[in-house]
Amino acid sequence: MNLTLHDLLKQKGVRYGRYNLVPTKVMTDDKAAYIEALNASREEESMLPFQSFMLQEHIKNLKAEIEQYEKSMDDDVVINVGKDLKNVGKEKLIELSERQQNIVSVVKHHPEITIPELAQRMSGKKTVTTRTIERDIAALQAKGILKREGGRKSGKWIVVNI
Repeated sequence: MNLTLHDLLKQKGVRYGRYNLVPTKVMTDDKAAYIEALNASREEESMLPFQSFMLQEHIKNLKAEIEQYEKSMDDDVVINVGKDLKNVGKEKLIELSERQQNIVSVVKHHPEITIPELAQRMSGKKTVTTRTIERDIAALQAKGILKREGGRKSGKWIVVNI
């Protein structure tokens, strides 16, 4: 007897969402496959093709999120900056990640830049979220490198203590 993934999960007592569907996002690139899975389920009068598709999408999305998280952790590796970013009048070096160094560099040249604009600029091969930029800015402020002058909408960033 061949067991399907659905059968195995059912034997283990795993319930996965309303109508036994795995909640997941389907990207527009996968829209055709999504519709094919729906049609196959309708033709076979079984939810199995659609459930299998949704489970595979869920797995693919989880892998992508894990990969993005791992890459963001790589960005947080501390680099001993030394000569460009050292405390004025002190010998203690400030340790910044590569992304934090890039933020300082961009803010020096564009003090009115917004957090969403910074996130867009920092996003090269991989996406950098506004929340990540907010964390980096908070760290830079805590280290005394960045300061916000003015309000949220009309303010500007000031690079201090370099």
